[in-house]
Amino acid sequence: MGYYSTTADHEDVSGGGILSIYPGVGERIVAAFSFKKGIVVFKYPIGIYYIDTSNISAANWKVQQVSSKLGCAWIGTAEPIEDDIVYLDASRAIRLLTTTDKFSDVSTQALSDINEMGPFIRDNLNFNSVRTWQMHYYTTKRELHIACTGLGATTNNSRLVVDFSDLKAGPKWRFSTRDAPISLWSRIVSGMPELMLGDNNGQVWRMDQETRSHNGSGYNGQFKSPPLDLSHVEPRLATVRKNGSFLELVVEPKGNWNLSVDIEWDGELRQTLQYNMGTTGASLGSFVLGTDKLAQTSVLNKKKRLVGSGRRLTLIGRNSGDGQDFSEIGRAHV
Repeated sequence: MGYYSTTADHEDVSGGGILSIYPGVGERIVAAFSFKKGIVVFKYPIGIYYIDTSNISAANWKVQQVSSKLGCAWIGTAEPIEDDIVYLDASRAIRLLTTTDKFSDVSTQALSDINEMGPFIRDNLNFNSVRTWQMHYYTTKRELHIACTGLGATTNNSRLVVDFSDLKAGPKWRFSTRDAPISLWSRIVSGMPELMLGDNNGQVWRMDQETRSHNGSGYNGQFKSPPLDLSHVEPRLATVRKNGSFLELVVEPKGNWNLSVDIEWDGELRQTLQYNMGTTGASLGSFVLGTDKLAQTSVLNKKKRLVGSGRRLTLIGRNSGDGQDFSEIGRAHV
């Protein structure tokens, strides 16, 4: 059952009304959001419903079933993101409620399947603790942050982040074990939302800061490409053994530190390359005319010799210094 308040007092539920939302399906209502001139209601473990509230009279509101097979994993595992709603279902898939012609103007789609993140989520997260999970949409960066529990843990010790900032490229994913995110929220700073995190020690952290450190220290950062067999370029290359030639990174100079890139052929480490994330030369005002080269600030292409061979190539970039930024952009020639 769903209860609604009177039009005169939103706190007066007893004087309002009751909506029958498919009793007997699912155990309980765990989330509800205003969505496209109506209300979307999620049940646990199954049941998603759309209430058409466009009519001025509540007596004419209609409850429509979106899905009898899907539902929400628990309270806190659904979150509106601009024109959509993201939710975690009981089958451990992260789904997107979006507009299609399947059912009126509402249907469901598996977001984690689009990027093939399903296996990673199922293999690395402890779903027995899903009742402590939280979702929060960080509007400043257009990112969905999911406070979750890693495999082998019993409390939230990880964040799964979905980046929606590039609509053409689609959502991008990242996973962090740096914090213990018991709670997530935003506060307004100078008119802009700022991401906040409360940890398991009762300490509140300001996230997304210019200083890339955690409590004054650096931490491990890593990106990893999927095993590349180049079949996306030419299908016949999938079974062909490839020889390495060079690996080129596109670098925006940030500082004098190295990004280590491990080269794996067919799952075995064959080589580690070091790419400096700064640039050589002297800054204007301190150079010797005719001797020093002026420092560069534009985007640079840095190329290293790539050795080894195999059917599949995997690249793993990593560093751990305080404030040592990187971005996973590169070109491999095999």
